[in-house]
Amino acid sequence: MPPKIPTRRGRGEEKTTNPWIAYIQTPMGLMYAVIAVISVLAIISILPSWGEGASLSDLEYWMSEFGVRKRRIDVLCGANRNEEGCGVYAKSSLNRGEVVLRVPQKGIIDQRMILNDPLVGPVLGYNNGSMIIGAFQENEVGGAHQPFIYAYFLVNERRRGSGSEYYGWIRSLPTKYDNAFQWGTAYDNCLDKTSLSEAAFYRRLLNASVAASAAVCEVEGVKEIADVCKKGPFTEDELRWGLSTYISRNFQDQALITGFDFFNHRSEGGAYPEWNRGEEILDIKLGMPIKKGDQIFSNYNRDPRFLLIGSGFWDTSATYIHSNINFAAHENIPQLKKLNCDRAHEMTFTNAGKPRESLVKCVGVLVATEDQRRNMKATLKDDRILMYTYGNLTFGLQQMLQGIPQTASEHPECTADRGVAKSIREYHAFLADIASRSLAHVQAQYAKYAKRVEANSPPAEEAPQGDDNEEVASSADSTKEGL
Repeated sequence: MPPKIPTRRGRGEEKTTNPWIAYIQTPMGLMYAVIAVISVLAIISILPSWGEGASLSDLEYWMSEFGVRKRRIDVLCGANRNEEGCGVYAKSSLNRGEVVLRVPQKGIIDQRMILNDPLVGPVLGYNNGSMIIGAFQENEVGGAHQPFIYAYFLVNERRRGSGSEYYGWIRSLPTKYDNAFQWGTAYDNCLDKTSLSEAAFYRRLLNASVAASAAVCEVEGVKEIADVCKKGPFTEDELRWGLSTYISRNFQDQALITGFDFFNHRSEGGAYPEWNRGEEILDIKLGMPIKKGDQIFSNYNRDPRFLLIGSGFWDTSATYIHSNINFAAHENIPQLKKLNCDRAHEMTFTNAGKPRESLVKCVGVLVATEDQRRNMKATLKDDRILMYTYGNLTFGLQQMLQGIPQTASEHPECTADRGVAKSIREYHAFLADIASRSLAHVQAQYAKYAKRVEANSPPAEEAPQGDDNEEVASSADSTKEGL
């Protein structure tokens, strides 16, 4: 307690001032006051501030409380790196195989977890989800309600505010996205009959989500529904945010991984998740060495067109385009599973202008399987099978190229040298380049094997008929999805 320091006023009249103020005016008191102010500011900087938008200190606090552990990395945003958005950077040189992030099981948001959630699970599962399924069928997106399930969970957690254990993570997410949910009808003329035409599907998905949310809130007498809907059905803007968050940040359409979504995309990205069975935790490991100060990326393993439509950015580091053959439609063929033909990121044409060997093998399996059904000899080393395989690849590439605008659109929103319009044109130019060079390669391969088949063809009455060729081609053509 500082001593009372008297002061004199007027004619010797004595008055005692506030001892704390007097003490601060002394050199020693001033020093202690400065130290106290600095200490308070330091404490405030590490506490969560539940205002609009999260600071990095908020995010660090949430990660610590939630159990997301980072090792020798920093999450830095624009102000720290003189660039837009956030990213993950190495605090020191890192080796291949190192664990840089650990995510607890509760940080993995998948469909099973959502349907078991005590708040939204009963709502989404009410009457076996019939109202939700019906709303999606009415909007011509039947069977596509998985994104809505994630969006519904995210929006509800966002509405809960600081009562949500995911709130610190949710507040670190973008509040707006520049993807197909925001484009509206302005770009329809640019995208019609192109490889990006399914952007219109996202509008139907949003409309179905709004309808499903409204339908659920009309149910009376169910406590969980009343609790979720007490502020009314989720709005279009809320669901647009929820859908955009899921579409742009999910891992291989399987889950949202809190923390792992901080890594930005690059085709040669080095971070990947691996489940640690011993500790029941998800480890994020490095597939390549990283230098101190460098940003660490992750390959989202998505078709570049879906990055543009769903995430709203053009992947300038892309080195491949995806095949438009839907191998998932042939789950009944065991050899396709054995060859991992469901790994879409491997079913590609590379910037070297040729298909990956894995793609050729998988298409060959489709052709050979059809061959076996007609009781004909079928082997992936057979010249005739290889001829049909490259014939199918030729047809698929031709279909891709037909979906690329050959001339600039007359509509001003499509010719702007900025934003989405520019990204769309750059993507189509990239697609045309790889598809054209790959087409030249597969046509040359087709001609090579066709020449061998002709040289070794059996008598005319035993030769495969033209209908056979068409039938084999159709077996793969019928599975295509326009790229």
